[in-house]
Amino acid sequence: MSVDLRRWFKGLSWSFLWVLFFWTFLVIGLPTEAAKGWLAERLGHGFNAKVSVEELDIRWNLGIMLKGVSLTSQASAMRLEWLKVQPRLSSLISVKPEMDFSGGTSSGGNLSGSYDSGEFSLSFKDISFKDFSTATLPLPSSATMSGSGRLKFVTGNGTIDTEVDGVPGGKQRLRIPGGEGLGLDGKLKITVSLPKL
Repeated sequence: MSVDLRRWFKGLSWSFLWVLFFWTFLVIGLPTEAAKGWLAERLGHGFNAKVSVEELDIRWNLGIMLKGVSLTSQASAMRLEWLKVQPRLSSLISVKPEMDFSGGTSSGGNLSGSYDSGEFSLSFKDISFKDFSTATLPLPSSATMSGSGRLKFVTGNGTIDTEVDGVPGGKQRLRIPGGEGLGLDGKLKITVSLPKL
């Protein structure tokens, strides 16, 4: 074996060993209490809201499972029973954040989507107004909503153009503030199902 090949093999072996130790630390040794506090603080700062997480679990494939997630801002509040975030393999190699996510509410609603290059795609189904409330859509807690949309992060104030169907008065178009500083901008289509009387 030539000297260059041995040196290359030795470098590759040390790199593999470093990745193995790092992965083992993330899965087994990461102090999850400190990590969930840090994550809640970062998310709260990013969304200009109060965020809390009851439980955090890092999976063997570097996916994150959050349980008991609540987000409260001046305009709205949301509670998820669970949220799973899975980075894409290509993003782990290129160090560019790309991920898929899914979540569920205690009343049986679910959401899913992806994040790539500062842009979210999102779809949700049967989200109860027990789990999500907003001053923009004052509806009874027994109502549910389904929908989809695309949002992206913008510097400055964001605006979310929202089309709501199924509410009294027919289809409505709303412009919801998407936050300040680092805001969300984009479009959402929502269909509301009101309880049968």
